Amino acid sequence: MSARVDLVAGSLERRLEAAMTVVAYVVVRDGPAYMPLFYRLETELQALRRKSDPISRVNSHLAAYTVESSLKAIR
Repeated sequence: MSARVDLVAGSLERRLEAAMTVVAYVVVRDGPAYMPLFYRLETELQALRRKSDPISRVNSHLAAYTVESSLKAIR
């Protein structure tokens, strides 16, 4: 990713976290009617984090194929 994309992703991550905080407050104050919005923000944040950290995902995937794993090992 370019530096610009990283900045935008970081900004979006902060905005999603802030929005989740506001919606969480509204849910506690006004009841569960706003839970779908909280779930949507949570899903968007998880998707953004997955997309912005591909090396972690690759390492996790390869860890499943190590000698200690029950899956076919890569040597």
